[in-house]
Amino acid sequence: PHHHLVLQNAYMRAFRVEVAPHEQTLLHHHASDYVSVILGEAEVENDVEGKPPAAAKSAAGDVRLTPAPLTHLVKNIGRTPFRNITVEILNAAPAATSATEAATAPPTRAAHGMTRVAKGETAAVRISETTINPGVLVPEHTHSLPHLLVALSDLELRSDFPGQPSETVQLRAGEVRWFEAGLKHSVTNLSRAPAHYVTLDFK
Repeated sequence: PHHHLVLQNAYMRAFRVEVAPHEQTLLHHHASDYVSVILGEAEVENDVEGKPPAAAKSAAGDVRLTPAPLTHLVKNIGRTPFRNITVEILNAAPAATSATEAATAPPTRAAHGMTRVAKGETAAVRISETTINPGVLVPEHTHSLPHLLVALSDLELRSDFPGQPSETVQLRAGEVRWFEAGLKHSVTNLSRAPAHYVTLDFK
């Protein structure tokens, strides 16, 4: 009851997870590798079947990659809700990124008000965290891979496409949006606050 499916396709299943203080999930099983994107400060105890309980503190933007299979429950031992987006990886992936993908991937770090930081990578998925300051334009670039965007803040981003009308994406913190491969655009942060989000690129 703490896991709510918000998006599913051939690559992944995304769940919004929320556990109130002093509550716990049911014992449940992950048959697929998964990525957890933490949405806020929390303190939890992770009880993995066959292992001692482990306590951990987390903050917004923390990312955890967990291999399957895993059976566990999570207890919220803190004073704030434990909220995350859990993304189960469904597709079989190649062992390495191709030269074409590497050449067109967004930079790991950029100046002029935009920062992108690598958060982890497996054979199936590459994860990064991006911050775009208010009013900043990220120059035109191409996403060669399909990707999932997980908003860590409220977002108002305008995408400008060559030869096509622009589109404004508005998301609340904790919402997700899927983008297909081949997306070519520039991005402007229309908000008065920094745009903060995590992306999962699926190989």
